[in-house]
Amino acid sequence: MDTISATELVTASRADAFVAAAEAAAYKPLSGLQQVFEDAVVTRIGNAHYITVPLAGTNMAEMTKVVYVYDGKATTTVEFAAAVVDAAHARLQMWQDGVSIKDVELYDPALESATSGQSAIVQTGFSWSKLNKCLCPTRASPRGCSA
Repeated sequence: MDTISATELVTASRADAFVAAAEAAAYKPLSGLQQVFEDAVVTRIGNAHYITVPLAGTNMAEMTKVVYVYDGKATTTVEFAAAVVDAAHARLQMWQDGVSIKDVELYDPALESATSGQSAIVQTGFSWSKLNKCLCPTRASPRGCSA
């Protein structure tokens, strides 16, 4: 039976040290967005530390970030850039260590016809299950999905 490690929030000077190391890595987001290191969050799961740095300049901030994963030996950098393009389209791009691993555009024609005549971009109708199916079409759940 697998043991699931608890997530621990890392705070104070320990978190500051991890954030400073992430900033010193000088990673330039391939999305062209800016990292907001002052809003970074550091967590630990098992032996790995996750430094999650939000990216500014998108309309889907909750899914747009750079995550530095440090396992005690090496650091892996994963960037997620998501945006609502219009009422019926959203796009998610992912890079790992500077290499594109996913570029998915979601389209729901029902939303396009339901919102015709509207000029504002809205997030209404975004579907996590559709996004997960696009990212990992052979699994019922994205957990454990490999690229």
